[in-house]
Amino acid sequence: IGGTWNTIVETTPNQGSYTWSAVPDTVSIDSLVRISDVDAGGVSPDESDGAFNIYSQPIEIVFPNGGDVLMQEDMVPIQWGSVTAVTDVELYYSTDSGSSWILIDGPIPNTENYDWIVPTTPSTECLVKVKDAAGPDEDVSDAIFTITPPSITITHPNGGETFMQEDMIPVDWTYEGHVNDVVISLSTDSGSTWEIIDGPRPNDTHFDWIVPTTPSTECLIKVEDAAGHAEDTSDAIFTIRPPSITITHPNGGETFMQEDMIPVDWTYEGHVNDVV
Repeated sequence: IGGTWNTIVETTPNQGSYTWSAVPDTVSIDSLVRISDVDAGGVSPDESDGAFNIYSQPIEIVFPNGGDVLMQEDMVPIQWGSVTAVTDVELYYSTDSGSSWILIDGPIPNTENYDWIVPTTPSTECLVKVKDAAGPDEDVSDAIFTITPPSITITHPNGGETFMQEDMIPVDWTYEGHVNDVVISLSTDSGSTWEIIDGPRPNDTHFDWIVPTTPSTECLIKVEDAAGHAEDTSDAIFTIRPPSITITHPNGGETFMQEDMIPVDWTYEGHVNDVV
């Protein structure tokens, strides 16, 4: 819309009219025409009050038209233009490069725009088709586009960490697409078996986890979409350790006299509330 300009004709007599005989073949919904006074050095120009459309055929898809990446369940606009009297249209999509077509909607009024909920069918070979409901005119996306499922990426714990039994540690993740609820699970045998920690729960990308009293050096966390469209597992195993006590005094070699008062000292790691 006025960002760049291409010359139609360098100069022409000012007769109040000009026949534009070679409309460009570049599809656009943001076209403008500008006219300037040559004798005044191009100043005092005027341009179209609003944008107009350029299409190369009776129906022209604008979006999605190839190379786009759409997320499952996103709402995206299907946009097209029409230069003939198309009253109603039918909308279709394909996930196999046009070998088969699935009706999206129609016949519907030709508003040249439709809010489409992207289906939950991932594919790298998608096309959209807009067809005149009463005639043969139609257009298909110029090239394939992609429908991709949602994704989940665990950021913590993601491998190599060591946690003490009964510690509270964060389980964190990121996501793309529509993931409403998640299920969080733990494996202590490198993924051979899983136990649900929590869920289904809201997908708030964070969970405060009380580490269980099950020591293991082969632990993994899994976060999965409760609807089954996405999941992720820790990139590598992490460790759950039991608490430990280490005596520092007396620890060997000392000599004490009967009835002396001597300190018994120790350190500990983890949750040790009382000792004997």
